[in-house]
Amino acid sequence: MSSPAERTMRSLLKVIKPGNAVCSDDVVLIADMPAPPKPKPVDPPDQDNPEALAPELAQETIEKETVHTAEQEAELLSIRRARENAEEISQKILRRARQERDEMLEKARADAAFLKEQAAKEGRETAYEQMKASIDDCLQQVSSLLDDLQLRQRQFIQKYSDGLSMLAVDIAEKVLNMRIVRDDSEMIELVHQAVSSVKNADWISVEVSDKMQGLIERLETEFAQQAAGGPRVDVMAVDAPVGTCVLHTPEEVIDASVPVQIENVRELFGQIK
Repeated sequence: MSSPAERTMRSLLKVIKPGNAVCSDDVVLIADMPAPPKPKPVDPPDQDNPEALAPELAQETIEKETVHTAEQEAELLSIRRARENAEEISQKILRRARQERDEMLEKARADAAFLKEQAAKEGRETAYEQMKASIDDCLQQVSSLLDDLQLRQRQFIQKYSDGLSMLAVDIAEKVLNMRIVRDDSEMIELVHQAVSSVKNADWISVEVSDKMQGLIERLETEFAQQAAGGPRVDVMAVDAPVGTCVLHTPEEVIDASVPVQIENVRELFGQIK
């Protein structure tokens, strides 16, 4: 397939015959077309004629002024563009400065808020530690106070327990003496326990107050009926306070009187303190 340029050349060859073209130094003449007119020569200006030179000088001046004006406009345009460029750069710098300022302010606010929160937190922690230390100190004081109160309570209870024990013994002594005075048979059990505590004795002598006749008669009857094989027991009335019960054996003397038994109880409570 031929190109557009080749198709165009073939078309021209159909219209213009090569034999009709004539070449010269200036132009190419085509026989089928009229020759173009030659340019009319222009006479050079007459240097000696000012009037003839005036239009030329005026035209040259206008051209120079036009050139100067174009140069000035180009310079003004360059200056304007430089100023606009400078303004644009300055605006960018200002915007960047404002942005950095805002960022710095925002960061400063955030740092201030953080420091404030941190200070508040540290303040709360300090206050908590101080309060905790104060509470611990109060608890320690309360604990010490409770220990002291418990000690005082034990001492109080011990003191009054001892007093109450002795008071109970005193009351028991008085009650027992009253019962013995009213009914001397109250001594029967005491005498039997005292006699039973004696071992391996050939005989036993029991001394009781002569003011307790009913007790003496009952003891004599009971010991007389005692089974054979045991020690002989004799009952003797002596001048002694009510509640007296003293046993004599070949080996020892046992005082089982009521006042002595009461005193033994007092000593026992005293040892328990």
